Amino acid sequence: MNTATKQIQLVAYAVSTAVGSGKTRAAIEYIASPDHAHQNFIYVAPTIRLIEQTAENLRSRILANESDRDVDLIHSESKPMEGVPVSVQTTDMINEAAPDSGRVVILTTTTFLKIISDLRTPQHWRVIIDEGFTPIEFLKVHLGERAEKGLDHFLDVFAIDASKCHRVIPAWGQEDWVETLATQGLRKAGEQYTTSQPLATAVHNDIMRCEMVMTPKTKAILGRTYTDVPFDPANPKRVASESEFLIARYVTPDWIGRFGEVVFMSALFEKTMLHQFWTRLFGVAFIDHPAFPKDGLRNIHEDQGMHVYVGHLLHPEDNSSRYNLDRNIDDGAPNQTEQGKRVIDQLVNLSAEYFKGQSFLLQTNNNYGYFSGSALMPQNAIKVPASSHGLNEFQDHDNVAALAVTNPNPQETRWLMEKIGLGLEETQMAFRLHTTYQAVGRSSIRKADPTSDKKVFLTVGYTDAMMLHDIFEGSTWLGQVGGMTHLAGTHASSQPATVETELSNEILSHLEGVSEETSKISSRRIKELMSPTCGSSTWTRSIAIASELSNDWALVGQSFIRRDAAYYGFTGEDESELEDLITD
Repeated sequence: MNTATKQIQLVAYAVSTAVGSGKTRAAIEYIASPDHAHQNFIYVAPTIRLIEQTAENLRSRILANESDRDVDLIHSESKPMEGVPVSVQTTDMINEAAPDSGRVVILTTTTFLKIISDLRTPQHWRVIIDEGFTPIEFLKVHLGERAEKGLDHFLDVFAIDASKCHRVIPAWGQEDWVETLATQGLRKAGEQYTTSQPLATAVHNDIMRCEMVMTPKTKAILGRTYTDVPFDPANPKRVASESEFLIARYVTPDWIGRFGEVVFMSALFEKTMLHQFWTRLFGVAFIDHPAFPKDGLRNIHEDQGMHVYVGHLLHPEDNSSRYNLDRNIDDGAPNQTEQGKRVIDQLVNLSAEYFKGQSFLLQTNNNYGYFSGSALMPQNAIKVPASSHGLNEFQDHDNVAALAVTNPNPQETRWLMEKIGLGLEETQMAFRLHTTYQAVGRSSIRKADPTSDKKVFLTVGYTDAMMLHDIFEGSTWLGQVGGMTHLAGTHASSQPATVETELSNEILSHLEGVSEETSKISSRRIKELMSPTCGSSTWTRSIAIASELSNDWALVGQSFIRRDAAYYGFTGEDESELEDLITD
């Protein structure tokens, strides 16, 4: 685990419950309590729909208490002052409030994270963060068709501090320019900085930290020894994907600790990436809050588990991944864009057939074209947002097909594993658990008056279904439903199916254990050691996947060659020059 990050001794409250436990209602009671009539609160939630729902309920509760308190709901659709950004309005509202006025400000997580460092007296406010947030996001900065030219533009604005985990910071004397790029955008900065604007916004925000993911290729680009990939008209996207930086942007907890009180409320909070990231990297301690005793909140895992039935749609050997959802259903070819011919379309159709004669809630990633009124939507399906935290309007439906997938890519996963010391399965599950879990939590399972009706939850893959089966105590395991066969794509350019993917992961694990002094190893030798009876076609596809996923090894002929600096033409004499470049 990376230990170079400063440990921040923050103690925060956490309310970790089951979905539908009543935690938001408990938060409303806490805020509206006469005992807190003069206490200022900031309530934070991830979606506009959830904060609107909470604002309405909170106002009703305050009125029932015969209290007179201001509850300000502000977001991009709440008719903000014309020409004034929501973040500016919210900051002014909080900064101008009297310390003991009993003011309540309700806003989205995005706005909250944007304004934290601009609040003058955070100690006068208690904060409730409902459903938490994902603290880590990966940004891609594309350098264009020529890495050399793109690097010049990048280093005009940013520098890389190698002594602090390769942190990306404003270049010498460029703080004002980074602020201009972050706040005034391309109108002032120029179109050549298009891909750097999200990075500038993160670097400019004091609660964010940005770190370069340092692969050998990144070192070679920074050392100006990288050779641009020749432009290929048949594959125009190849250059953009080759000449890019991957940057980890994450939220630090130091500014959070300045508030009078902070309460994180989330279903299964201890399993979220926020909990894992902050406890492991920053030493944050989360403790129970006396106002939210666990025995006062409902546990639907126990009281509804026996009514839950869980199954999955993909073959057990096929992973839940965007790659698999995007494949052609007939031949397994990747990147199928035609609607109706993708694996995701087949999963939706199988769900509709399984729930024939019954309604079901359908959750997919946003870009697949499944929305209310879409020709793709089955007649018995009701669309649930991919981010569905806390919503109550779907609880009259018993059945759910949770088909959205939110996995980090292999490079992002590797960085996270090295940064906080999590295993592969833990890292992936921390990212995607709540997408699936929150979807099934919109169903009738969250009703305040529980029912004994059968509730069926279908997921994309085996792992997600088994996760739900383990969570809901006494639930019934359906296994695979719909009869989809193994995705063994036959298209010449298609990636192999999951049996090869799993074998490629074993190959990667083996390569990670190879001595650093070894720069070349025969793939045939690895086969002899790992899987001597494996078929030749399966092995060929598996080593090809391993090479594509690995930051450290490339398959050249029948051997794996270490992707060290020399592999990219980066000589030993240039190492000191690179260190000077990224630390100045």
